[in-house]
Amino acid sequence: MPDDFKKRMEALLSAHGGKKAPPKEDEPKDDPKMINFRMRFRKLCEDVVLPALRDTADLLKRHGHDCDVEEQEATEVASGETLTLNVRMRIFPVGYGRTFFQQSEPPYICVMPEETRQMVRVLAGTSLPGKPRRPTSNDYTFEAMNRDVIENEAFAVVQTILEEE
Repeated sequence: MPDDFKKRMEALLSAHGGKKAPPKEDEPKDDPKMINFRMRFRKLCEDVVLPALRDTADLLKRHGHDCDVEEQEATEVASGETLTLNVRMRIFPVGYGRTFFQQSEPPYICVMPEETRQMVRVLAGTSLPGKPRRPTSNDYTFEAMNRDVIENEAFAVVQTILEEE
């Protein structure tokens, strides 16, 4: 940063009552219950959710639909832990290519952690261009989450969008 700029900026900020930010306190450490929840969610995604959604995507593609499955991750700064934020399958039905969804979300199923309640949330969107619908949301305990749940949720999305065409 050029010294001239830095001096001018410092003078401007000082003249307008700018205060220096207080020193940051150490980030609070996550409690063991939260760490365990995140680890369980990540394992659930790896072992159940991703395989079920990828298999569903393969079936859809064999029938002419476009589809993608993606896992969104983040690295927690304090611990360096990799967190799975969600797993999402987007569906582009036959006749509605990706370009139809430039301004809107394509039909989807999204599995995400509900940390506050220690649940797994499944969001499902079934809107098509010109046919908006409110997404649905179902929460499950870890014990209730299995491949059947994911497949049934995905089936409901596909059934709704195909019956609408």
